Amino acid sequence: MKLYARQKIFSLRTVFNIVDEHNNPRYGVRGEIFTFGRRLHVLDDRGMEAALLRQRIFRLLPTYEIYIDGRLAATIIKRFTFFRPSYVIRDCNWKVEGNFLAHDYSMYDGMGHVAATIHKTWFTIGDCFELDVRDRKDELLAVCMMLAIDCVMDDDAAAASANTATTSN
Repeated sequence: MKLYARQKIFSLRTVFNIVDEHNNPRYGVRGEIFTFGRRLHVLDDRGMEAALLRQRIFRLLPTYEIYIDGRLAATIIKRFTFFRPSYVIRDCNWKVEGNFLAHDYSMYDGMGHVAATIHKTWFTIGDCFELDVRDRKDELLAVCMMLAIDCVMDDDAAAASANTATTSN
């Protein structure tokens, strides 16, 4: 099943709309504005909260927790590397591999089978992703992992931009 996520750009908070291949709404993502660390609420097609993505602050490395039905489903931690982004996934048996700089990657389940693939669409206003989920039961976790990795990449880009601005002055 393919899902398409498009970020709304003219908003004070993070907002994504996620639709299926027939353009039917599947999920909405709404970020909180005044919080320490990011908090994204993933809403189902009826507007009910299906998952929560929460950034853990005061950590050496970027860390995001995924809660589904109020229970911790996964923790995603960015590893410290020089050349290529890498992530550790705890609390579930998935792993992520791929080209993180191009935002093209695959998520593997505990058996080593591809659970989902993600491709970022370039040259669009706002972030746009194509998420191909193999099994519908993995759909929500795959959506949340995609959001967590996008948050880490956004944080890295903001830090690099701030670093460039301070060194050029």
